[in-house]
Amino acid sequence: MSNRVPSSAGRPVPVRVQLLVLAALALFVLVVPALANRPMDWGEDRVVGRSGGGVYVVLRGLPVLHVTGTPYEMGRQHGALLGKEIRAFQKQALAFWTKGSDPQAFLASLRSLDGVLPERYREELRGLAAGAGLTYDQVLTLNLGYDAWPRGRCSQFVALPELTGSGVLHARNLDFSLASLLQRRSFILVAEPEGSLPFVSLTWAGVAGVLTGMNVEGVTLALNANGSGAGFRPDGLVVEFGFRQALETTRTVAEAVDQFLAAPRAIGGILVASDSGGALVAEFTLDGATVRRPAGGWIAAANHFLADVSPRDASSPVRYGALRDGLIGAAPPLTVEQAIALLDRAAIHGSSYAGTPQSVVFLPGTRELYVSLSHLPATEGEFVRFTLEELLAIE
Repeated sequence: MSNRVPSSAGRPVPVRVQLLVLAALALFVLVVPALANRPMDWGEDRVVGRSGGGVYVVLRGLPVLHVTGTPYEMGRQHGALLGKEIRAFQKQALAFWTKGSDPQAFLASLRSLDGVLPERYREELRGLAAGAGLTYDQVLTLNLGYDAWPRGRCSQFVALPELTGSGVLHARNLDFSLASLLQRRSFILVAEPEGSLPFVSLTWAGVAGVLTGMNVEGVTLALNANGSGAGFRPDGLVVEFGFRQALETTRTVAEAVDQFLAAPRAIGGILVASDSGGALVAEFTLDGATVRRPAGGWIAAANHFLADVSPRDASSPVRYGALRDGLIGAAPPLTVEQAIALLDRAAIHGSSYAGTPQSVVFLPGTRELYVSLSHLPATEGEFVRFTLEELLAIE
């Protein structure tokens, strides 16, 4: 099979503008290139840099960071190899998180969350700060900010063997504000923590937690933003590190979901998880959860709990419906290419601010992943195939 899957998506953009509008648009693109919605190009395949046991490469046109060792060593490798990107992203993220609010109150929330973080992750963040030349508080902005200010639109589905004709398939769009910026800070993180299970995640410069990932046992986890409206618990575990902890320590989807739900959580949201044998969706609040199981060979989620009659995000039922209808109407076998086309139905089109900077299709049984990072929305770009085995072999 080819390592690259071209997207079948692509839609003409109507061009009916007067000269004045064209001139204004051209000026906007020149002044704010990050919003120009151009495909991202990381250059030719190469080794970009090395630090300790870590290496940063471009592989098949996408950036990949492989870190190994103790928590501090992994953090320092991450910080040293992506320091320039991390420092720039930290400033941009802080401005975004604190827009219209009190920066000191925001920082107080981060410090409260940090107090609950397992010590090994705090140690990794210390290493990350040292490697990147930032303070610990600045690194907290990147790693805990989401739970202090959870927003985003994401869509996911899992198809079982009865629909795919082969193994389990987990497809995921990550949607967020500042999509153009996030696209340019995205990379594939391959982590081999000392004494824990190796895993891969799609993340951003300076971010050590997991919103989208798969471990060496084929357990996949991904978060859809808070659909519960349940508020914020300052003494709860940061969700991204709860996900990471599950990837590092569990070998089945049931174990992963049970472990995550057993800990007090800082926010509510929706967890979509799979392994080679099945899938679960957990709609969780601060102190409870509803766990859904597949029916008809599939399960899907957007940003609302299915029992919600009036979700806060009006687009969520629309995106969920697009996935549901496509899966109900799909005739086996559902291929990776067809899964990408379904993701495109639920992606955010026509915006470089709120958009889809990351899309991925996981095949847990074979530990394969098809990743798109270079376009907005990512579903319109090329999906590049990797295996977890080859990513762990990067040195």
